[in-house]
Amino acid sequence: MTHNSSLLTLLLPLFSFLFPLAFALPFQEPIPGVYQCFIAGDNPFGANVQNAGARLEIKPNSSYTFTTASASENGTFQTISLEADTELTQFFRSGVELNLTPESGSAAYYGSFVIDKQGGLYVLIQNTGGVWIRCQSEGADIATAFELAFTDIADANAIQSGAEASGQVPKLTPMNAVAQGTYQCYYSYDDYDMDTGAHVPEPFEESFTLELFANNQYICTSDFGADGCDDISEDNLFELRPDGTFTWLGGTMEIYYDDWISRYGQDTNGIPTFVMYEEEEDIFTDNYVYHTFKCPRIGDVTNTAPSEQGTAEFQLLPDTIKAPQPPAGAGGLSGLYIDFTVNQRIMPTLGPDGMMTTQMEIDPPKYFYFLPNGYVYRGVYDWSYEDLDCTRMLKDGTPLCDTYVITENGITFGSEGTTLPFSKDGFNIVIDGVTHYYQTPVDSLALQGVFENTDGSGGISISSTFYEFFPDGTFTVDRSSAISYTSPETAGYQTTVSGYNEDPTSTGKYNVRGNTIEFTYADNSTEKFVFNYDITDTGQVDSVWINGTVYWK
Repeated sequence: MTHNSSLLTLLLPLFSFLFPLAFALPFQEPIPGVYQCFIAGDNPFGANVQNAGARLEIKPNSSYTFTTASASENGTFQTISLEADTELTQFFRSGVELNLTPESGSAAYYGSFVIDKQGGLYVLIQNTGGVWIRCQSEGADIATAFELAFTDIADANAIQSGAEASGQVPKLTPMNAVAQGTYQCYYSYDDYDMDTGAHVPEPFEESFTLELFANNQYICTSDFGADGCDDISEDNLFELRPDGTFTWLGGTMEIYYDDWISRYGQDTNGIPTFVMYEEEEDIFTDNYVYHTFKCPRIGDVTNTAPSEQGTAEFQLLPDTIKAPQPPAGAGGLSGLYIDFTVNQRIMPTLGPDGMMTTQMEIDPPKYFYFLPNGYVYRGVYDWSYEDLDCTRMLKDGTPLCDTYVITENGITFGSEGTTLPFSKDGFNIVIDGVTHYYQTPVDSLALQGVFENTDGSGGISISSTFYEFFPDGTFTVDRSSAISYTSPETAGYQTTVSGYNEDPTSTGKYNVRGNTIEFTYADNSTEKFVFNYDITDTGQVDSVWINGTVYWK
């Protein structure tokens, strides 16, 4: 059915312009699904709502369908990052500003998509008369989510007051922004004497070092592997809120310390300081005690931000410094070959109960990307072989690529100098008795379905990633990670660390070409990775490999 005015306009009289909500929230693409719509009056978060008899379907290809009892309307939507400061970040974990454009040519809708901290999904829009429409996912309960959030805020304020009163946590004056720099963190446990009940806090001891960057990324380093210190990752993100609270948005610091109270500001000496603490009840004295990290700024950063370290160029010397040319007679192969031989080891590790156990480790496949001019890259090039330049040198002074020469005696890799038996087996090659399978490049490949990778280690750290691909070239990706660890019992006492982190869902478009998959995200940023795949006897793709990691369908 065709209409000259939009269905939402008909649903809400005087609907001539929608004011966007503004949130300082992590960017989150709208999650595809069907949202039931309600007229919420002058309060989009209120419990008093009227069923509009309508639903909004958000689709993975940046389109939507709005349906009432008598008609439906199709359109597309665009997203805009939410930048403005607001205390509503205490109630929502992520969101995005929306611009919905009907196919009918009527006026666009403006609003926001948000996720509450209980996982409820909402699309919120308002007309000039102050009337709100709230479309929400099944089971979403905004009133309960707000009630729980208010309780959490009250508890946090009470813990902050108690921690400051104990003397272990300094009172800080909030700052408008985090001062980029290196922060030395010290740890203390606020304790009480069992006999006298006197307050006897432990002295602060040096723990780990934080580097906080202007782009809201961080690096945690420790000589002894402190909890939460992790490899350098672009997921290591933090946020400073207007009230001085500090929040981990990614990385293992979020997993370990998500439920700790974190604040940032100037101490009484004017030094930018980060503090992080948690409260527990002492079982012997019934007093509240505090685990506290206190981190004053001690200087400038000494590293570059993780996002910069993650670029291909960061790993290389200037391009004026060239790698040696392959030797005479080098070359003869072209493309990607993989050794899928399973090599496994049994390794001792700590189990979830803190007891020693064993864990099987399996070596990943070995990738060889041969160039016809005699260069070969041994391994997965994280930025795709499309951008591989084998004339470059690494910062440690070694060539980025190896070289190879094939003779009647076998194949010789320049870095090894020994000649290994070599033969061809159809499209595949055999090196030293091991078959390396040729990965046929593709002009294009339409994928369909959910592909999952779950990885666990230690006692126990688990991360899961789900890619859902659609034949029209769109995709969504969800990532989560969790950790659970209980220390061995010592003197009748155990400690348990657990946490969970779920990254915002990402959406966008994918393109498979050659041995590369390119992702274009909603903010128009792109990433390219090495790609190969497996098929069943019937020709169906049952697993995909992205940068050497397998995702099963």
